[in-house]
Amino acid sequence: MPTPPLVSVVIPAFNRERYVGQAVCSALDQTHRNVEVIVIDDGSTDGTIAAIEAIRDERLRLIRQPGNRGVSAARNAGIAAAGGEFIAFLDSDDAMYPERIERQVGAFREDPALTICGTGTVVIDEEGREVRVPWVPIMGDYELKWHGLWGPSTHMPTVMVRRGAIMERGVLFDEALDLGEDFDFTSRVLYAGRGDNVSAPLTMAREHPNSSLADRNPECVNRLNQTITKMSVRNMAMCGIGITETTAFLIRAYKQGDFAGYLGHLSGKDIQKIKDAFDSVKSVFSNNYRAKHGIFA
Repeated sequence: MPTPPLVSVVIPAFNRERYVGQAVCSALDQTHRNVEVIVIDDGSTDGTIAAIEAIRDERLRLIRQPGNRGVSAARNAGIAAAGGEFIAFLDSDDAMYPERIERQVGAFREDPALTICGTGTVVIDEEGREVRVPWVPIMGDYELKWHGLWGPSTHMPTVMVRRGAIMERGVLFDEALDLGEDFDFTSRVLYAGRGDNVSAPLTMAREHPNSSLADRNPECVNRLNQTITKMSVRNMAMCGIGITETTAFLIRAYKQGDFAGYLGHLSGKDIQKIKDAFDSVKSVFSNNYRAKHGIFA
């Protein structure tokens, strides 16, 4: 029987002494046993290092990054150290269900062209209690790429990528970005190959005051929207669609149903123009996708 493929689990950590142990142990306690877990400490000043070192498992590796260089630099250090055929990402305050790695490896084995695969998500609180209905992800390459024009179609802490695909294309996290770095990375991997998600909720995402799920202030939200809009324009260009940032911003707002926010001051006639632009983009995207993949109605 062939040896199961090695999977490298990359966990960036900064001041996560309360949660990092659970994250690491969940990655080690997988039904797919051939894993290595790489934790990159990004200059923690609390007990994060001690919590990691208390876990005795030869499959665990700790990289201590000097200073606090940010999550993108930490993930890139993990990618550089990874030896697996596949790289799975997990945040240091989240956790995996035991079947996650096995299910994702199975998806890659079923589709040799697959470059990125996420999972469904259960949102938990600080004590590990489920606090929201599980998030069922978007399924299928076409749908991921269509929704990925406007925002993330995979949830970063659930993502697994084929290492050879990102190394061949030189896809890493942009360390200059302090917002939207996950969307930037996952979309560049997605549009370079094929994507899918495992529908089952196999990752626990923790909601707490300092988590990425916590509410952001309005200034931060506006900067994030501007960043994602720029990436949307780039993603559409990769799909053969030319569009301005202003039009992309308005279509994103329309797609999200934000009629009381950014679109609240517009007339019905202006809204109809945005809808027409949205329909046009979808038509061009669909036609280009079908032509690329030899799908003829």
